[in-house]
Amino acid sequence: MLRSCTALLLKEVLDVSVPYVWIRRHQPVRSLQWWKTETVLRRNGPLHDIDIRSMEFDIQMPTERFLDILP
Repeated sequence: MLRSCTALLLKEVLDVSVPYVWIRRHQPVRSLQWWKTETVLRRNGPLHDIDIRSMEFDIQMPTERFLDILP
């Protein structure tokens, strides 16, 4: 578990031989405020342009993919 790591540090310490990265309780916006985004409201549903707050989710993806989108 790597708490509070910056993107620069993660790029150096993550091992691509580890098959996946799991990010728990990711919050795109940490402060309690309304913001506009596109998201789905149900699995396989269409994208909706909506105002949301307190969005939180877990992410799991291949380590190589994570490193590609890290910046």
